[in-house]
Amino acid sequence: AMPAPALTPAPPAAELSPMKRFLQAGLFADPINAVTMRDQLNGMGIGNVLLKNDVRNGAAISRVLIGPFLDENTLAAVRKRLSEVQMPVVPVFE
Repeated sequence: AMPAPALTPAPPAAELSPMKRFLQAGLFADPINAVTMRDQLNGMGIGNVLLKNDVRNGAAISRVLIGPFLDENTLAAVRKRLSEVQMPVVPVFE
């Protein structure tokens, strides 16, 4: 459930773009589950966890984001580490 793409996508390295790279670790209807996941990630030594409240299809949801990541290598390393513990994450721009 990704937001609709813009009509004119910006080039990946657009300097004026305020978008930052995150890994989305979870998306929950119940914010308690988001907090639980954040605590789980913190317990693994992943400290840059952000909880973001959004609305999707008229329903409030809580998203668990890790980041922002300034470089691809750090993002890839965290993603690999989480995949090893069967915790799939999705790269997103915010």
